[in-house]
Amino acid sequence: MTFTLGLNLHHDTSACVVGEGQLFAAEEERWSRIKHNRVDREQSFSYPAESVGFCLDAAGVSPEQIDSIWLASMEPKDA
Repeated sequence: MTFTLGLNLHHDTSACVVGEGQLFAAEEERWSRIKHNRVDREQSFSYPAESVGFCLDAAGVSPEQIDSIWLASMEPKDA
C-alpha cells in the first residue's frame, strides 16, 4: 500500500496520513493546548510531532512505511 504524510507547518499546525482510501488528520493544538500551536511572540509555529504520531498510529503504519511527504504552502508560487 502507498501512504502519504501531509504536514501543515503554518497556521494551525497539523498532520495527516492518507492511504488505503482513508484519511487520518489532527491539529497539534489539541495536544499543546496553545491556540494555533504558536511557540513564541514572533508567532512562529512548532513541528506537529504529536499530530504525526497520532495519525501514524490511527493509520496503523510506521514512519518507514511512508512513501511520500507533502508540505502545505501558505504563499502561491509561480510555476
